[in-house]
Amino acid sequence: MTAAGVRVPHARAIAIGVAALVCVVILWLSRNFNFYFDEWDFILAAPSWTPVSLLEPHNGHPSMLLIAVYAVLLNTVGLRSYLPYMAMLLVLHGTSAVLVFELVRRRAGDMIGLAAGALLVVLGAGWENLL
Repeated sequence: MTAAGVRVPHARAIAIGVAALVCVVILWLSRNFNFYFDEWDFILAAPSWTPVSLLEPHNGHPSMLLIAVYAVLLNTVGLRSYLPYMAMLLVLHGTSAVLVFELVRRRAGDMIGLAAGALLVVLGAGWENLL
């Protein structure tokens, strides 16, 4: 039997649980963080955002959705705490890990899907991109 043939009972629940657990741990570890580098570009430019400025790239990268998320968070929770910003990032990160699990699971089976989702949720050497 190959790894693709191994069926894991409740694989989807395991993937969601692992992603949620890792995201909660990262959120707890980052509880004292503050805004950093590029985030200040978005915060300081917020008062002058126009529909045209939303389409302008930031450092050569499209950032319409990121600016929209910052606009919503700035107008709802303000700048008192970084926790809501990190929570939003981790919700999107955990969702991405579960979606990778689902995608790989359909092609290669439960075990390989769980491994792919776990690799993404902890990011390995890319941890500094999340934190």
